[in-house]
Amino acid sequence: MSGGRGRILDGVTITFLVLTWIVVPLRVYTRTLIRKSFGWDDVFAVLAFCVNNGLSAWAMYGTHYGVGQHITDLPPSRVAGALKGYYVSELLYVTTTCLIKVSFSLMLLRITDKRWISWGVWIVIAITVGFSVFYFFFIMFACEPIQFFWTKALGVTDGRCRDPVAMTRATYAHGAVMTFGDITLAILPLFVVRSLQMSQRQKISVFSLLALGSVTCVATIARLPEVHNLANADFTYDNLVIAVWSIVEANVAIIATSIATLRPLLTKLGVMDSTVASSHNQSTQRSYRMRNIHKGVEASISEEDRLYDQYYPGRTMPPQSKSYRMMGIGYPKDSVKVPSTAS
Repeated sequence: MSGGRGRILDGVTITFLVLTWIVVPLRVYTRTLIRKSFGWDDVFAVLAFCVNNGLSAWAMYGTHYGVGQHITDLPPSRVAGALKGYYVSELLYVTTTCLIKVSFSLMLLRITDKRWISWGVWIVIAITVGFSVFYFFFIMFACEPIQFFWTKALGVTDGRCRDPVAMTRATYAHGAVMTFGDITLAILPLFVVRSLQMSQRQKISVFSLLALGSVTCVATIARLPEVHNLANADFTYDNLVIAVWSIVEANVAIIATSIATLRPLLTKLGVMDSTVASSHNQSTQRSYRMRNIHKGVEASISEEDRLYDQYYPGRTMPPQSKSYRMMGIGYPKDSVKVPSTAS
């Protein structure tokens, strides 16, 4: 059983685990049965939810063996168990936060038709995924062999680990990148909502829901001052706080991002003004329509190019036709005259 300060981590973990088991199924229900629009953002949210269950289990595994207690009060076997729990939990934390950030980013892409916002979101995705993959493997291979991270507590000497200072710096860098992503994803919804046709009150309501997905920056920032403890000798005791903030960050991200998708359900239950959800749905539909229009225009232009080349090989396209193409309309009817086939 966990003892000392480990009970704090257990309490936080169980509380948030229960909340995610309430919110995520509601998200799936809303997107599959009410909106019938289950998308890639939901796929990544469910993946994050699944990995987070593993994170919670391994966090409590760590407290069972001694996370939260002074390392000098623990026998070597329990120190090894605590270190193993912490090691696996950290890998799952990195995976969970990466997946849920991608999920929220993809959700923003579903409701915007502004190209510069889409580019901004994709940049955040690329940076988040890229650095998360780097940090994941940096942690995974912190020691050689891998299990030496915890077997060293049992007196095993056949192995080596990275300098704790290097681990600390990498963790600071990861936290900075995650904070950058959170802040960026908190600002972008402001520009998305600003273009919606709705009252100011409704815009504030929708923006508040969307911005929920980035409140994790508070937990990320709160976690950073504790990172220096990674280099401390009393590892199992001094790193409890950073473990707690890791659980909070991952779970709050899942909960907040999922709540932002529950507008149709809340409207159905009478909790939210139907005009707010309706306006958001119209915005999403408009975004989809714009994308379909662009695809249709591209197909139309491609067919007209083929016809023009077929009947006028080697000729330059008429100037007036170019202007129509720029407007996304296609050729005017009299700009391409098909030669008569009559003899």
